[in-house]
Amino acid sequence: MVRRNKYGAVKVRMDGYLFDSKAEARHYGMLMMLANAGEISSLIVHPRYPIVYQKQKVCIVELDFEYRNGDREPVFVDVKGVYTAMSRLKHKLFEAFYGAKVAIVKSR
Repeated sequence: MVRRNKYGAVKVRMDGYLFDSKAEARHYGMLMMLANAGEISSLIVHPRYPIVYQKQKVCIVELDFEYRNGDREPVFVDVKGVYTAMSRLKHKLFEAFYGAKVAIVKSR
C-alpha cells in the first residue's frame, strides 16, 4: 500500500535525486539551468546540518538546496507548500546555530 502525503505532494525522481514534491523538482530544474549558465555554483541538493547543543544532538535540519551566487556567501533554500510549525522551528534553529537565513520558496 502506497502512503499518500497528507498535503497532497507527489514525490518526483530526477537526476538520481528523490524530491518530496513537484515544486521542489521544478526549483531544482531552474537551479540547474542557472548553474549551467554560470550564474550559480556549488549546488548541493538536500544538504544536512546537525544542531548540537552542549554536546547533545538536538536534531538534523535538512534543507532542499544550498548554492553560491557568484563569489558571495552561500544561499540556503527550502521549498514549502505548507509552512508548518516544525519547519519554522527547524529554520530558526538553523539560523541561530549557523548564522544564515533560509530562503523559503512557496510552491503555491
